[in-house]
Amino acid sequence: MGISPRPGLWVLEKSADYGLTYTPWQYFSDSAGDCLTYFGKDSNEPISRDDSYFYSIKDISIGGRCMCNGHADTCDNRDPNDPTILLCRCQHNTCGPKCDRCCPGYEQKAWRQSKSYSPFSCEPCNCFLHSRECVYDAETDRQRLSLDIHGKYEGGGVCQNCQHNTEGINCNRCKATFYRPYEKHWNETDVCQR
Repeated sequence: MGISPRPGLWVLEKSADYGLTYTPWQYFSDSAGDCLTYFGKDSNEPISRDDSYFYSIKDISIGGRCMCNGHADTCDNRDPNDPTILLCRCQHNTCGPKCDRCCPGYEQKAWRQSKSYSPFSCEPCNCFLHSRECVYDAETDRQRLSLDIHGKYEGGGVCQNCQHNTEGINCNRCKATFYRPYEKHWNETDVCQR
């Protein structure tokens, strides 16, 4: 066994049926905030009832997990720079070694941790199929100027490099000298004509 840093988060579990089932007995973390984030509000309550006075450890198993901010179930991607390091297999349209940012094109809303009581998934920007690139802008979000894929002005996604003679926050305006015929919808490639 090699030298490993002290784990930042772990749970001591107990079994009253000789190892058939286990329940959390004690939670450990570097901070109270981490305890709440990863184990829930019950983790900060003191032990109120304990039927046993002496404990012995029969078997101990230690496992590790990646810190994926609630956006991964497994850590099985190998780091290309160091194959001994496992990285998060990100979900919810998140990217990065710790799923700590929204993937390109999914930046309609500001990234945040996903929690059991407050799930979060990065959403694609609504560029009406005229761009696959966007960035999140907090001021656009604050002013409620960006239209999301659900038709609501929520989030701060600003489309980049609009195509098909379109421009604007959502690629929903025709460039100068172009116009939108009445019967054309914004998601049509020939929406802006001369």
